[in-house]
Amino acid sequence: MPRQVSAPAPARRRGERSATREKHAAILDAARQLFSRNGFDHTNMDAIAACADVSKATVYAHFASKDAVFQATVDAMASEMPDRWDALLAIGGPLQLRLTAVAQDLMAMTAAPMLQAIQRMLALSTQVSLQRAETYWDLCFARYDRAMQRLLRAEIRQGTLAIADVAQASAQFFALIASASALRGLLTGEPGAPQRPGARCVESAVALFVRGYRAQANPAPATRRRVAARP
Repeated sequence: MPRQVSAPAPARRRGERSATREKHAAILDAARQLFSRNGFDHTNMDAIAACADVSKATVYAHFASKDAVFQATVDAMASEMPDRWDALLAIGGPLQLRLTAVAQDLMAMTAAPMLQAIQRMLALSTQVSLQRAETYWDLCFARYDRAMQRLLRAEIRQGTLAIADVAQASAQFFALIASASALRGLLTGEPGAPQRPGARCVESAVALFVRGYRAQANPAPATRRRVAARP
């Protein structure tokens, strides 16, 4: 009877690692579906295991708790959101055109289905701590705020803009561009619900921002009249 030859150990280990990665991905995909539909509060590990077609023990082998699954799920979703700020900051041309490009990209980001899914997950999850929500704010938006502040500081150094509080100015720019879209999304709660404002609306908001912070040329020092001494 021929002797059965087992697969070489390295190949066996590679196969095991591949299976482990597939299960990990399946768990995260199932968690994304359930958390997006039911929130953190009404999703349990049994449901995640069933949706991922793995055992509950397998889920716990990858994640210590439901909280850990939720964190990993949102982190994975946030990492999939495009980060084009380095490219945007490298754009040349007049300031108003560059800020318009930033505004258009910001609108695309706020209307992205991925961001809407994260927003819905957090809105449905009353048991998620405020500290955790702040972490997600950093993942999704704070990096863009930091990049915008770098852009504004560069313009201040070049003398294009005069801004006393850069952080406030950055927040004002985002509010001018995205507030209506964000509020619409909060009210409807549907992926893709926010409607982008038209090009004229974006351009006028950018023009308002630039006009408010444009550096003014220093007026020429007043010359004193020489009064001729009376005899």
